[in-house]
Amino acid sequence: MYTKETADDIERYIRDNFPKCGIYDDIDSGLPYAIAGAFAKYTVNTFAAGDILETVRCLELVEELCGSNDHYISELGAVGYIEDMSNYICYLSADKQKEFYEMLGKTSKYYWDEVEKFWTGQIPCISEYTR
Repeated sequence: MYTKETADDIERYIRDNFPKCGIYDDIDSGLPYAIAGAFAKYTVNTFAAGDILETVRCLELVEELCGSNDHYISELGAVGYIEDMSNYICYLSADKQKEFYEMLGKTSKYYWDEVEKFWTGQIPCISEYTR
């Protein structure tokens, strides 16, 4: 199993395993939140295009990041990947949004809900997932 212990490891993993994502085309290396944004857009676009297998692969990576024992990596998963996906998915129909949400893993759903609560003013900050 390939472990993604640093933001650079995550970037390298995405470049190697998701070549269609295109993060190498327009983003400088070493900018983890820019990489997260590009990957989030790729994930939602893949879902919108109906490529469920690739969407699942993407969401499995996001779940792994959100569930990391490293605070920085789990925060990157939540604030980088999940928050950006929630921004992109809002352009799809409500039914598609619900379908996408149902594809998320347990930890990803937790952070998705936290992001939504944060942006609607229900909570002052996104709290860490407690196992």
